[in-house]
Amino acid sequence: MSELLRQADRREDTNFDKIYRWYIGEGEVELNNEQQKLRKRWENIWRLFGGYNTPTKIVRKHKRVFSEISERTAWQDLRNAKALFGDPSLQNRAAERQRLNIILLRAMKKAEKDRDWKALARLTDQYRKNNLLDKDDNGGIEDLLEHFKPHQFVFSNKDPEELKREAEELMKDVPAVDAEFTIVSDDES
Repeated sequence: MSELLRQADRREDTNFDKIYRWYIGEGEVELNNEQQKLRKRWENIWRLFGGYNTPTKIVRKHKRVFSEISERTAWQDLRNAKALFGDPSLQNRAAERQRLNIILLRAMKKAEKDRDWKALARLTDQYRKNNLLDKDDNGGIEDLLEHFKPHQFVFSNKDPEELKREAEELMKDVPAVDAEFTIVSDDES
């Protein structure tokens, strides 16, 4: 049976589902002993992530605390903890950037109060680098407009020869790469 059919056929929540609902519902769901053990293991391995360790070191430390589990189970605990609580290695970077921003902003206020313009310029430069403000944005509106070729349609009931002469006269003032015209007669439309 495929995984999709197995999920569709599932009549009861998995351990992960119940533990997730236990956290979200603040204890509204009752966990059995096995689910409580899983929850504690997942919390433990996720807390080990906070020490800036590599995943291999985290799994080894986790196995020392819970000696009854295999290495494969420890890796599964790591995967489930990331799915349940998020990946703290990604969150740490944003948190560190925010912490550094607060320090820089305080220092900038102090430098401005002390009228230390050199320090203020240096701190402002560091703040800009910290927030990647010194990098050009990729995929901005400028990039879109560079490749965008707007079209303008003109409908007229003038004689086609007269319209062509007017269009050619207008084209003299416009570079050839920027515009072109096509006359469509009633027969072609």
